[in-house]
Amino acid sequence: MRRIIIVATIAQAAFAFGLLEATPHEAAEAQLAIVVNKSSKVDDISLDQLRRLYLGQSQSLPGNGAVSLVVFTPERPLFTERALGLEESVFRNRWVGILFRGEAVKPPVEFSEVEEVKQYVRTHPTAIAFLPVGSMDETIKVARVDGKMPSDANYPIR
Repeated sequence: MRRIIIVATIAQAAFAFGLLEATPHEAAEAQLAIVVNKSSKVDDISLDQLRRLYLGQSQSLPGNGAVSLVVFTPERPLFTERALGLEESVFRNRWVGILFRGEAVKPPVEFSEVEEVKQYVRTHPTAIAFLPVGSMDETIKVARVDGKMPSDANYPIR
């Protein structure tokens, strides 16, 4: 009985520190869209630019200035795999290293609810986020990736 309690406590601590995450079973089937503030000048972003931003290699876009990155945590594993070509743990560890070395001053903002992401994007003109296509509405703008919309057959984040 004592062993079960210790294992449960370790698992709870791992979840609390983001070392383990419960991911929705439908995540494997989700189609993600890159979203920005409606007033943003960003209409199209290259997959390379997106990768550079989310990997901490760049913090701005030409003509848009500094970018505020947003991570929707339930879809982070899918995004990091499809858009960045990395496992989620590698992505998180990369950001820990970037912040530890002082290479970036602002890490991505993380939210676990769709409405929280939308609210942040609506109130931050330079925000860039990813969300499931099914959660889109008229309050945010979907940006093209390499000239393609999520509904296009050759959309790069599939």
